Amino acid sequence: MKQLGALLIVGALLVGCGGTGDAGSTADVDVVAVVKDYQQAFLDQDGEAACAKLTGEAKRQLTVDLAATGATSCTQALDAAFELYGPEDFAQLRDSQAALAVDDVQLDGDSATVALPRGRSLRLSRIDGEWYVSDPDAS
Repeated sequence: MKQLGALLIVGALLVGCGGTGDAGSTADVDVVAVVKDYQQAFLDQDGEAACAKLTGEAKRQLTVDLAATGATSCTQALDAAFELYGPEDFAQLRDSQAALAVDDVQLDGDSATVALPRGRSLRLSRIDGEWYVSDPDAS
């Protein structure tokens, strides 16, 4: 059951991040770009690219959450998660992404919180000047 929860977290992140909202600063734009890159990797079912957008701790947590699938790495965990979705699910996600937007980006030094539609949010961390998703289920 925990693996389903992890999959829903990933799906919630994906469904919540279709647009760019009113991001104004360069950092805001960078944060939104990471979210959209992660979203696109998920839609492309590219576990390696999606994991590249996560912090080390987020990768470890995703792997633990989906350990029941036999995954021993973030990429394996996401690949297993992709198999739980059917082609119709990915088609629906692709169709719905254009209607959704990032509502707000709040920056606090090397941390950012992104408010998503439906009251969801996620956190990112800046590491060595690059932004990574650190908590895809911060809500």
